[in-house]
Amino acid sequence: MRHTRTLCVALLTGAAAVSFGFATQPDRSRNQSSPIIHRKMEQMAGAMEQLDAALNDGDTKVAYRQLQILQESIIDAKAQKPAITRQMEDEQAEATTTAFRKTMAELLMATCRLEITLADGDFEGAKSMMRDDIGNIIDAGHRDFNP
Repeated sequence: MRHTRTLCVALLTGAAAVSFGFATQPDRSRNQSSPIIHRKMEQMAGAMEQLDAALNDGDTKVAYRQLQILQESIIDAKAQKPAITRQMEDEQAEATTTAFRKTMAELLMATCRLEITLADGDFEGAKSMMRDDIGNIIDAGHRDFNP
């Protein structure tokens, strides 16, 4: 039993070290995101999934919490440079980073509109906004910044 527990702790510690970038150097290839963006995008995806479930269940408290996590992740991610800029000349990289920040700001604004819709008690409207407005911004961002 003790060996099993030790192995589990070792595996969890190793997984945490890798996921937080302690055990490995970040991959600098063209299509790899920075570790921060990657973590924030994973947080966004998880929050979106939980937010969708909360909206389907009519659970305002969970929806607000997941919306907050989503918004915080967006704010953190928009301060980063997208991975595609690594292979660009400085001027083009700056323009692409600016476009990325604008897209993330649009996403943040869409989540704020969703929050207002949720505060009005319109769960169907919030679900529609997630699917259409937020979904379209995310799809465009992936197309433009994560080819």
